[in-house]
Amino acid sequence: MLLPTLLPATAASADVSSSGDGRLYLVVADRAPHSTGGLYLGPSLDHTDTPVLSEEDGTSAVSVTAARAARRFAAVEYRYDPSAPSQQRNNTDVVVYESSGDQVELVATSPINSNSRVIFTGAALSPDGTQVVWSKYTGTSNASYSLDLYRSDIGSGVITKVSGGADLEHPAYLDGTTLIATNHTTGAAVTLPAAGGDPQAVSNDPTSGGADFVVSPDGSTLAWDQDGHRDTEDGYRSRDVYTAPFTLAAGTVAFGPSHQVTSSRDNRSPAWETDTQLDLVSSDPGPTPQGDVETAPADGSTAPTPVDG
Repeated sequence: MLLPTLLPATAASADVSSSGDGRLYLVVADRAPHSTGGLYLGPSLDHTDTPVLSEEDGTSAVSVTAARAARRFAAVEYRYDPSAPSQQRNNTDVVVYESSGDQVELVATSPINSNSRVIFTGAALSPDGTQVVWSKYTGTSNASYSLDLYRSDIGSGVITKVSGGADLEHPAYLDGTTLIATNHTTGAAVTLPAAGGDPQAVSNDPTSGGADFVVSPDGSTLAWDQDGHRDTEDGYRSRDVYTAPFTLAAGTVAFGPSHQVTSSRDNRSPAWETDTQLDLVSSDPGPTPQGDVETAPADGSTAPTPVDG
């Protein structure tokens, strides 16, 4: 198996996440049409040279998020037969790793088949790295599906369906006990207890179909990406990255004024480099986007610039 000794930040990146301890995790989308890729980690964006998993072994990653304090990260992965011509996905997994790249636990796995398609998306860790939450799509079409949130205490082997999590996706922990997620049907953000409970509408919701929610290291600001309303000639719609300060009291979130961080290309997967600086993936919209990792101030005061690699 051939492995790169240096993975440039200008590779076709699909997702990026920072552990907060000087290690960044990159998902590289170099296998069309799946938009998934090998998962690598390294001491900086331009030196992500340690493979955690590789497509040559029949495993690819689609998203990754880190728990900064715990120095762990969670990935949604697909497994398939690398020798099959179609490379049909066989399983969808939620996996937790240490920042070293060592696997902590295969938390959840499910076969993918044409009769009842199951897909896991958006796995997110609690701030202390002891819980993981994700959304599970089950269905055969957009007209016939179910979407629910699931949670597991890492190491317990127990998976719990989150009460109140129906039709929710893109979950993230605002703190150790409160989740934010997007209603799949309405696009509105809600909060709910991680242990389960009634979802609460977010007043003055700035997220508008938000995804890839991530909280700043000091716990005061939320970053996300949302529809940028720039349609290309071939019908692909771009997204932009935003931030907003927030306060949280008894499970109720209140947002301050939001900042638009990006305004050109297609921008996704923000990750906090510091409390005031973001990394993100920027690409030209289309069926096989080629992404670059860029960095920008969280208040949008200057345009993003490419990370040298």
